[in-house]
Amino acid sequence: MRLDYTIYHLDGPKAIPHLDHLLSIPELDGIQWTLGEGNPSVDSSKWFPLYRKIQKSGKRLVLLGASRKRVKPLLKILRPDGLLIRTWCPTENEARDLLDELKFLDEWKCVVKERRLSMLKVQATLKKYKCFATAIL
Repeated sequence: MRLDYTIYHLDGPKAIPHLDHLLSIPELDGIQWTLGEGNPSVDSSKWFPLYRKIQKSGKRLVLLGASRKRVKPLLKILRPDGLLIRTWCPTENEARDLLDELKFLDEWKCVVKERRLSMLKVQATLKKYKCFATAIL
């Protein structure tokens, strides 16, 4: 059985020495970076060189748990191709405010949705756009 897409869960700084090998695997589509216990958050500038390296290799980059206040700075330093950033907002109003702050995403030819989508719709959207942002309200 062959998977259509594969993402490797790179767990913390001790796993970084394996990154070059992982990036050389043609069948691997992307890297999900997890910072590991006691390290700076996923949206910390400490990890920006790591993110750029992953993106430069042509692999997708998955970042889970970014602070909503740090999403815009992340999006300013990263390329949209194959990028997934998950964040959260405690209220619907804060989620709407975040979406308003991210209006510059239109320059990326991305789609920002304000509703829950099925996985089939997400996959179809990903084929059409370079990146995808969704806010579950």
